[in-house]
Amino acid sequence: MASVISEGEEIRRKVEARRDEDDVLLLLEQSPKLSQSEIAERLGWHDDAGKPKKRRAQTALAKLVGQQLIEPLRAGGYKLTKQGESETSDLRGERWREEIGSASAAAFVGSAHGLNDRTDTAPHGFADD
Repeated sequence: MASVISEGEEIRRKVEARRDEDDVLLLLEQSPKLSQSEIAERLGWHDDAGKPKKRRAQTALAKLVGQQLIEPLRAGGYKLTKQGESETSDLRGERWREEIGSASAAAFVGSAHGLNDRTDTAPHGFADD
């Protein structure tokens, strides 16, 4: 029986699926001969029993093939198309910006936190008495 999902849940699922596709594409750029099980394993996709979620990898691979970003190889594995190579270049840039933004935010929060915890005291001889 199908269940009704909220608009927010639908958006979350689409974002997660896109992230899965991006992760697989970047992984295949480095290791094009991986099986579905190996892709799931490398990306940390496991079920409750600890087995790799091959279906999750299969879904992402099918989407990437459909988008003509990768093509299956006869001997196994996948090859990035020219469009796929361009996409991975863009993705690496996006991920780098995300990492820099996260690091900057963490540094800012850390420094702001330090300021909030600081007890300001006037140097000896300058206190308002």
